[in-house]
Amino acid sequence: MNLKKLKTPKFTPSGILKSPFIQTALASLKWNLPKEMTFLKNTEKMILDVGKGVRLEGYLSKQKNQKPKGFLILLHGWEGSVNSTYILKTSNYFYEKNIIFFV
Repeated sequence: MNLKKLKTPKFTPSGILKSPFIQTALASLKWNLPKEMTFLKNTEKMILDVGKGVRLEGYLSKQKNQKPKGFLILLHGWEGSVNSTYILKTSNYFYEKNIIFFV
């Protein structure tokens, strides 16, 4: 993938949809999630000891049928969680692209 060729279409919402708060709220609604997220059945809870008394809890996905194309670490914001809509959607997207991830 050539990152220089990626283009983001101009996004200019109108009216109340211009509000960043409204955009965040709409993006966080559960109806925005895919109906089926098969990666949820193929994850393993892990606790990583990263030293100095710090431990990170997360989930490692596993591809069942194919050799994975890559590995990705997804970090949510400090008030977020692995159950955030954006993390679930992102995880599902990359799982369908045959990429394993830790979130």
